[in-house]
Amino acid sequence: MFWIPVFPIGKSSLTACRHCKQVLTTREMPATYRIPVQALQQQARMPRTQFTLFALFALFALFGLFLIISLLINTFDEPRNMPATTTSAAPARKIVGTRCKFDVTDDGRQYGLIEVTGVAANSVQYRMTNPLRGR
Repeated sequence: MFWIPVFPIGKSSLTACRHCKQVLTTREMPATYRIPVQALQQQARMPRTQFTLFALFALFALFGLFLIISLLINTFDEPRNMPATTTSAAPARKIVGTRCKFDVTDDGRQYGLIEVTGVAANSVQYRMTNPLRGR
């Protein structure tokens, strides 16, 4: 990734002789070489990978920003759907031992019973009967 260009700094041109292997930069070229080289520089397009590294850095920065914001929201956001009274022990004692009846079938001939046996901060323990018949 080190060699992926980030920002266009400029265009540089070199000429190399196939016979003697002499390499000339734009400053070392004679005036007769500079005009065609400058015309070729004008026609040369920017490579498609020019801003690839910059785009990768931007994506990583956005991902990091999203991650930090979501962590901050999860850290400082209090649960809104839980009433404040469930954190104390007194209401939990009132709930323990509560029995509820539920219908297994729509016609009401089978039902079941649930008894709450314990309440924690984020869970409820219960006992449940097998389906019963009758009223």
